[in-house]
Amino acid sequence: MAHLHRFPAMIRATIREPNNRREPAELLRIRQLDPRSRCGESTTVMQLFRVDDLPDDAPRVHMVFHDRHGWYCEHGRECPAVAAVRRHQRVDP
Repeated sequence: MAHLHRFPAMIRATIREPNNRREPAELLRIRQLDPRSRCGESTTVMQLFRVDDLPDDAPRVHMVFHDRHGWYCEHGRECPAVAAVRRHQRVDP
């Protein structure tokens, strides 16, 4: 029964204002690459992006692919780089 007093606070913490969006804290560099030169002439990849995380301690490189299977990173579909590229595509036509 001790967990019941925390439940209303958890609900209040998840409610956000619609216009109060947080900007991502991470610093990313997104570059579009030519899929034919990187993956080969017979590739099914339509778009290819290189995403560089630029933290202070250790940079990490992501390759984000878009093909007939959808959007995915070499680290998996749930990788934050996939969402960053999708946001980048919506903002920059």
